[in-house]
Parts: sequence; C-alpha cells; structure tokens
Amino acid sequence: MTEIAVLIPCYNEVMTIGDVIQGFQNQIPQARIYVYDNNSTDDTKNTAQRSGAIVKDVPRQGKGHVITAMFRDIDADVYVMVDGDNTYPAEEIHKLLQPVIQSRVDICIGDRLSNGTYFQENKRHFHNFGNLLVRKLINGLFGGELKDIMSGYRVMNKRFVKSFPIRSGGFEVETEMSIFSLNMKFEIDEIPIQYRDRPAGSFSKLNTFHDGIRVIKTIIKIFKDYKPLLFFSLFSVIFSILGIGLGT
Repeated sequence: MTEIAVLIPCYNEVMTIGDVIQGFQNQIPQARIYVYDNNSTDDTKNTAQRSGAIVKDVPRQGKGHVITAMFRDIDADVYVMVDGDNTYPAEEIHKLLQPVIQSRVDICIGDRLSNGTYFQENKRHFHNFGNLLVRKLINGLFGGELKDIMSGYRVMNKRFVKSFPIRSGGFEVETEMSIFSLNMKFEIDEIPIQYRDRPAGSFSKLNTFHDGIRVIKTIIKIFKDYKPLLFFSLFSVIFSILGIGLGT
C-alpha cells in the first residue's frame, strides 16, 4: 500500500486549518496529515491537534525552513504539499496523486493559472503580474514550459523530496523547487485545478514587493549556480557592449 503524507506548513491559519485537515481526511483517509507550525500567535496549533493532524513546531521563521524540516523528518512514498489557507481544494487531490502513484512523473503541480480561476479569485493584481513575470523568466532561463511556477499545491515522490537541497528560507521555496525540477530533468506534470481566495478575515503572509524581490534574487542566484558559464557570459557581453559604447 502506498504511504501518503500530507504536509501543511502553517503560520497563523486558525480560521482555515481545521477545514483543510478535514478536507484531506475525507478525500484520502489513509494518509497521514502533518502540520508544522511556524510560531503561530493564534490557536492554529491547538486547532490542528484537535482536528487529528500530527503537529510539530518549527522555531526558525520562514516557509522554506518549515518545508526543509518536513522533507527531512517525514518518510513516505508520496508527499502532498498544500498551504493551510484553504485556497487549494482537497477534492482536487485525486487527479494530482494518480500520475505520481503510477510512477508516470516525479512531481505533479496543481496549476491555478491555466483555467483562469486564480485571476478571478485573487484580488491582488501585483501577485498576478508577479506570477506571470516569474514564469516567463524561469522558462526562458531554464528551458521549461511550466504554467504555474509558484503553486503551493504539489504531489511529489520520495526520490524528488529526498534529493531536493532547499536553500530558500521563505516563500521563494516553490520557485526554487520548480527550478530544481527543471534543471535536474525530473518528470513533471501540471494539472489545472480550481483555486479559491482566502475567506474574509484571513490574511496572506506574502508581501508582494518584499517577497517578490526575494524570488527574483533567488532566480538569479540559482541561475548563477546551475549555469555559471551562461550567467557570466551574459554579463561579459553586457559589459563589453557598455565598454565599447563608452570607448566610442
């Protein structure tokens, strides 16, 4: 029997975490559900425990640090990563699970963008622009055709999870995950899913500008590390053109 682990990184999600846990309990009752709490100041941790999840603490702040702890600690055949804000419906999990369980792919991404539900539900327009910008940048630099680079709803096999060397500490971890998948030639599938915005009174922890800049920096840093010859060649060409222009 395939061992499935549902991984829910959490920070101040008391309004939604119970519904997320219950949703996955209903859809895949055989799965073990883990909530790693990242210093929540509300009742997220107790609510998750009452809802039947296995709850652990991660004192080092940042989503990337939480995912690092989860990937290190938890042993399973298949891993479901999902946010605790109830924006990703548990009912969509079956179509994401099957390609991984059947060993057709290493990672299956819940694509929020292709069917337009993310743009309809999400009222933060700079988030929409940022998603499109990051997608074009990564696909251009790493030769990919991914549609939703920053989706937080992913199903992965053990080979991928245990080989992924996470370096990001914050929300840029999904971006790093997508780049690593492309660079290491993992088999990837993307399946369109429905997306819903946070309920009233629930607030995103993502800062559009601050975290957006961190994502761009992460892309540049990983591009330098993964493709150093191309990276420095591009800068050489740019400075050569500038030098010739100034000399002229």
